[in-house]
Amino acid sequence: MNETCAKQESFLDSLISGHTPVNIFLINGIRLSGIIRSYDQWVVLLDSPTGMQTIYKHSVSTIQDAEHMGPNKASPHTRGIDGTRTSHSRRRHVAP
Repeated sequence: MNETCAKQESFLDSLISGHTPVNIFLINGIRLSGIIRSYDQWVVLLDSPTGMQTIYKHSVSTIQDAEHMGPNKASPHTRGIDGTRTSHSRRRHVAP
């Protein structure tokens, strides 16, 4: 077993054992949300609000835990006392 497969299996096993909600992004841009129940060499079994889904691994771009703070979401540490963002400049409103 190569190191890449071992890392992938370790990551997926931790998501399964922790019942961690995930977002799975496909290469065509679709986002699927749910909990990974199982996987094998070719597919991931996702338990989502719409039911169980079988996702071929070759169509997966990214698997991310649902608690992840993306670049467009400010964490509590980037807000000042007054609630404004401290790490981002404010957007200027331009009159039409």
